[in-house]
Amino acid sequence: MNCPLCRSSDLETAGTLSLELLARMYKKMLDMDVSRLFLGKDLAYMRCGQCDLRFFSPMVTGDEAFYNALQKLPWYYQDEKAEYAMAREFITPADKLLEVGCGKGAFADMLPGSDYMGLDLSPRAKELALEKGVRVECETIETHAVKFPATYDIVCSFQVLEHVTDAYSFLKASVDCLKSGGRLIIAVPSEDSYVRGLVNAVLNMPPHHNLRWSDACLRSIADLFSLRTEALVHERVQQYHVPGYLSALATCLVNKTIGRRQPMLDESLAYRLVNRVASKFSRMFKESYPVEMLPHGHTVLTVFSKH
Repeated sequence: MNCPLCRSSDLETAGTLSLELLARMYKKMLDMDVSRLFLGKDLAYMRCGQCDLRFFSPMVTGDEAFYNALQKLPWYYQDEKAEYAMAREFITPADKLLEVGCGKGAFADMLPGSDYMGLDLSPRAKELALEKGVRVECETIETHAVKFPATYDIVCSFQVLEHVTDAYSFLKASVDCLKSGGRLIIAVPSEDSYVRGLVNAVLNMPPHHNLRWSDACLRSIADLFSLRTEALVHERVQQYHVPGYLSALATCLVNKTIGRRQPMLDESLAYRLVNRVASKFSRMFKESYPVEMLPHGHTVLTVFSKH
């Protein structure tokens, strides 16, 4: 086994996930049996000693039925994201831009008049984008890079890189699409935020997310692909994430107090008791918690430039 980013074999097992428990939690959320997507084995949670990428093994991606079920959740797709505003600071109206994993083209709506092209594997996403006059093609970034090398001033992806199984191939193709001096903009869930401490956060696990990105890992991309890191920016915890952040914080504090190590998935009585205390803490402070005291939020945005 090798790291899906840097190809190193310097790997350590940081934990395991019970497939039975994972499938039960997805069943509760989506009313769907995801165990059919796996090989019938528990999953290992790995960390690369060279680039600090965290990933699950085996890596399993959701199929069309899985994502169709997710789309029924009212909060799953958002037209406005904090990272969109963050990314716009690095884009000019003259830039030729490619967005990978663009969905229905919500980011294009924030770039009026821009020379925009989107890629998405969902035919339905393409239909919705075309209804708004947004150009979208249903093909992978690897295929697109062969046809359009050194074409774009900006290549961006928002909440996509955590889903892929071959990060090296995805990023290499993205860089190949860039002109010299072009910018690669990536937004992913931050492993250096409260997200790392969330318990039973199944959407941060397969078959939804396969990769987890720390700041150190994101910075390693520059060396791997001969890029320069221009910016690495964390959002603050968004208001709708405050209850989750406070609950994670309280859970961590209670577990440390009682000397309990917290697994990523947990249905035990001990966790339910800890979670009850954490939920009370969250409800008490969610309305009055000072915004200026909020730490790093869900998303980190990194901007690279191509030499």
